[in-house]
Amino acid sequence: MRIVGAIAIWGCLASSCHAANFTQIKGWQSGAWNSALFENNSNGQRFCALESEGRSPVFRLNSYLADGDTFIELFDPNWSKMEGAVTFSLAFDTMDRGPISIELRGRSWGDSYTYDILEKANFDLLQGLLSASTSMQALNSNGATLATFSLDGAATAVRTFNECLRSR
Repeated sequence: MRIVGAIAIWGCLASSCHAANFTQIKGWQSGAWNSALFENNSNGQRFCALESEGRSPVFRLNSYLADGDTFIELFDPNWSKMEGAVTFSLAFDTMDRGPISIELRGRSWGDSYTYDILEKANFDLLQGLLSASTSMQALNSNGATLATFSLDGAATAVRTFNECLRSR
């Protein structure tokens, strides 16, 4: 099945940095999470996405297959925040280690916050926390909650996301 839609892809390092139309090539749902392989209709590049299901804001982890450009996106079409540098946090309620928070220094694009993942260790840490936690909160720089996400099904969605990445 091929689904055509539009997605805002911002804050990445490569030439794929722009709002883009895309086509879903494959998709897998697991609990409150989806993973999918997409093709950017503007440049033909394929990317894998792991995203929360349901309401806004949406949490996404995107990774382009050709160049490995990988970034977090917290997107809400109803936001009209200031653009520019931003600090935000992800707070995880882990099953075995208690609460863990990570602070991210990224960029605000008005309707989204993004953070480029430049190091494999950070990529692995994020996937581990998504897989081993029951919930995740996104917080702005003053600690106010932007969104709370159930991580039901996230461990399976992380596995299918990684299978998608291995399809390079």
